[in-house]
Amino acid sequence: MLTVFLLSFGVPAYALIHDAQPFTWHLPRKIFNIAYWEIFGDLKVLELIEDNYTLPGYFTYVLLGIYMAFGAILLVNLLIAMFSNTFSSCQTDTDYIWKSQRFKLVFEYLDRPSLPPPLICIPHLYRLFLFTSTRFFKSPTRLKQIYQKHIQRTSLRMYAQNNAFLRDGLTVQSAWIITGGNDAGIMKLIGDIIQLKPDSSFNSKPVRLIGIATWGSVRDFDLLDVQGKIVRCSKQRNDKKDEVGLEPNHTHFVFVDDKTVRKYGGEIMFRVKLEQAITSATAMYRTESYIDQMTSSTQQQQKSNYAPVVLLVVE
Repeated sequence: MLTVFLLSFGVPAYALIHDAQPFTWHLPRKIFNIAYWEIFGDLKVLELIEDNYTLPGYFTYVLLGIYMAFGAILLVNLLIAMFSNTFSSCQTDTDYIWKSQRFKLVFEYLDRPSLPPPLICIPHLYRLFLFTSTRFFKSPTRLKQIYQKHIQRTSLRMYAQNNAFLRDGLTVQSAWIITGGNDAGIMKLIGDIIQLKPDSSFNSKPVRLIGIATWGSVRDFDLLDVQGKIVRCSKQRNDKKDEVGLEPNHTHFVFVDDKTVRKYGGEIMFRVKLEQAITSATAMYRTESYIDQMTSSTQQQQKSNYAPVVLLVVE
């Protein structure tokens, strides 16, 4: 585009100043020099036509003015485009930079004791007391629980603060969180966060933590085949492969019985259909036909009351 712009001025300007000349390989260089250096203020053409008061001289003068105006507009637009591209690149990287810095800041302040120096020694002495009493002495069960919660609370708070799906999902009123319901991995972590409630705003927000699992993959699933009774399941691990206990902090459980034992995946289709049913709830409404003002009416279905769903895949 710039080459076309330079030639559109260089060829007619050179022809008006020097008239017709035989072609040589030096001619394109002369034409290019006239047009190119004019952009940067080297007005050699103006010196050549300064004393030329003929019609070609006036025409070249007007052509030079138009060329300089369009050249300035072209350079300004090019500069604006460069700045816009730089701004877009910075805006794209800003989110990653901000999240990285926020993670470091949250990690630092969650791990750092609340008291400033020189009182910072008090929390460290408290941690040392908990550590030594639980590791080297027969401490009460209550003290061990306090120490375990003290260790877990920092990591769980940090995880909840730096994962939007947990932070937003646990603070939205009447939120439903659907997991596999097992006492392992991310499902156990979400259950622990629900129990510890790292944010005080969780107390006023009802959260339904629903576990959907295959019936035969649950540890001691035969003990759950009761009605109206409380079943106490052991949390001790066993040696049976593909059997995992239920996470105790879930509020509801749904089991899918596909007649298999110690196999996962039987609940996937049911879970997908359940999520689709939640997100695409239908409402029936009645509309009357006004064409002939007839008494007959038609019923139509329209999807309404859409519920947003965030699917998290953890590998």
